[in-house]
Amino acid sequence: AFHGGSHANPTFAGDTVYARTVVTAREGVRARNDVGLLRARLLAIKNAKPAEIPTPAPGEKHPAVVLDLDLTLLLPRRA
Repeated sequence: AFHGGSHANPTFAGDTVYARTVVTAREGVRARNDVGLLRARLLAIKNAKPAEIPTPAPGEKHPAVVLDLDLTLLLPRRA
């Protein structure tokens, strides 16, 4: 599920784009123990290593962040 997102800044030829995922929540699925829900924030960052950029607060802009997505993933759980 996509909860929201923004194309925060443009990219141009020659830019290098990296990605970082920040887990914001996790929960189980009722009546299922083989899958779980993981809420995550996907940040695409241009021309900087992801570890060098602090995670912006929701709604806050950073000039290096080009894509900011808030999503929930359904993933298999470890045995």
